[in-house]
Amino acid sequence: MFRFARFSMRAFALCAAMLLPAAADAQCTFSNSSTPARSVLVYRFAVREVGDSAVLGVTLTFTGSTSGIDTIVVPAQWAGQRLHAIRNLHPRDADVRIDSIAGRGALVVRHTAAAPVDISYDVVKDWTGPLDHPYEFHPMIFSDYVEVTGANALVHPRADRYEPVIAHFDWTALPPSWTLATSFGTVEVGVGASADRCQTVIGTWSDIGDALYAAGEFRVRRFDIRDKPAVLAIRGTWPFSDSAVVAEIQRDVGAVRAFWHDDNFPYLLVTWAPFDRDYGSDDGSAFTNALWIFMSRKESLASQVTQLTHESFHTWDPGRMGAQVDSEESKLGWFREGFTMYYADMIAHRARLISLATAVERANRHLRSFAGSTDPYTRGDVIARWLDGAIRAHTHNTRSLDDVMRALVQSANQPLTLERVLATADRNLAPSDRKTLRDLLAAPGPVPANFSAGVLAPCVRVSLDSMYAFDAGFDVQASIAASRATGVREGSAAYAAGMRDGQRLAGASIYPGNPDKPAVFTVVNDSTKSRISYLPRGPVFAAPQLHVVDDSGAAQPVRCGR
Repeated sequence: MFRFARFSMRAFALCAAMLLPAAADAQCTFSNSSTPARSVLVYRFAVREVGDSAVLGVTLTFTGSTSGIDTIVVPAQWAGQRLHAIRNLHPRDADVRIDSIAGRGALVVRHTAAAPVDISYDVVKDWTGPLDHPYEFHPMIFSDYVEVTGANALVHPRADRYEPVIAHFDWTALPPSWTLATSFGTVEVGVGASADRCQTVIGTWSDIGDALYAAGEFRVRRFDIRDKPAVLAIRGTWPFSDSAVVAEIQRDVGAVRAFWHDDNFPYLLVTWAPFDRDYGSDDGSAFTNALWIFMSRKESLASQVTQLTHESFHTWDPGRMGAQVDSEESKLGWFREGFTMYYADMIAHRARLISLATAVERANRHLRSFAGSTDPYTRGDVIARWLDGAIRAHTHNTRSLDDVMRALVQSANQPLTLERVLATADRNLAPSDRKTLRDLLAAPGPVPANFSAGVLAPCVRVSLDSMYAFDAGFDVQASIAASRATGVREGSAAYAAGMRDGQRLAGASIYPGNPDKPAVFTVVNDSTKSRISYLPRGPVFAAPQLHVVDDSGAAQPVRCGR
């Protein structure tokens, strides 16, 4: 599972602007800013059909600098994906030139000093084939809906992350039958006037750039989470009802807010859409005042519980822990994603949304693959579990990792840095554990010897178990992409089962990281198909594993971590 989007939650204002009277193509009229120190950006959107596809046309207006030269940023990469969705970018005024590249994804704009600059461009669907992970990170432009983010679709003057801005959004040219659902408000078909499609946001560039923007044929459900307003904008046909989705969001997001004792939310949008497959793929991401969920069409709703708790947790980690510093981001991946992974499961377990056995099984997967791993999700999850146990041991169970996390939110007037995270944890650790924590961050070593069950200790024991390493025996990712076996190694379980380089693959079923579930591949030889099945096992090694105490033990499951 992948979660890349940063989360920013800051004050914003929504204004319904007056329409130009008797206009054939209604447009918003936005008032002049009362805070001239802020940059003002105006975006106007329209959708048009081009052949069998659609195009989202965008115009951007801003006031040029007094130097007559500005740099604009063109989305070229997001969430590890290279983007090619911005087309036909050009000035709308003859006095404006866009004529040289200043850097990747950036252009130089030359204009009359301090004059308005008008730029037009198209956003198109820049990938082919079915919608599946990771294409959700590209702009989704279809004839019946669009869904984009600030990171993949908004061209903008170069700005610091926390630079104050005013952004106006004019959605009035979208099809009147479409619902509008953005980080800054939702307008249903037939509800409200056209002026409700005029949105004004007063905040920082991060609020705009980290936002979610969707419009089209969505079903809208309005509801509350702990007495705060929320909206579900959902598409597709599912094996569960829209009402069941609402109830799940209320439970899962509500449990995270309860953990933080924080209900300071003006609004939350959740968009929910299907991937073009029945099983095996899902994704969630967090945005300004919003979450998105993508999942396979026939998966169970229960499969999204920890997806929702994970993305909701990002509201605080890192969203409400202080200003994010670009130079620190690479140092804190383990904390942002791995700690969030840990709490996604623990909060869901505490709220009885998942079973203890499920929480333990997830923990054991990361414990098995921790030694030598550089994956921030894996390392952060295990470090969080170890750290919670170390804090509880040093403070005789009077404090826990929960206290560290809440302290980081309470001190959010300081930038979020590695040094600050470590210093906050240090206040609750023995000197030897402070060193261990830094050693864990310095190099991908093994699980610490004093690893404990932490908060689960009343009902869970830890043992050092022998197990098989996961080894697919060939390059699975490259092979599936090419539909041909690639990189098959002699001596591997795959080779022993009959896998050979160059074989055509017509189907695959594999559970990455799990050596105990069979890997099954359909191989095409001439006109016949055969099946290759094997356990993707490598060498035997030892790693800590958690085990639930059975019913004959003294611990009562209802106490475990709750």
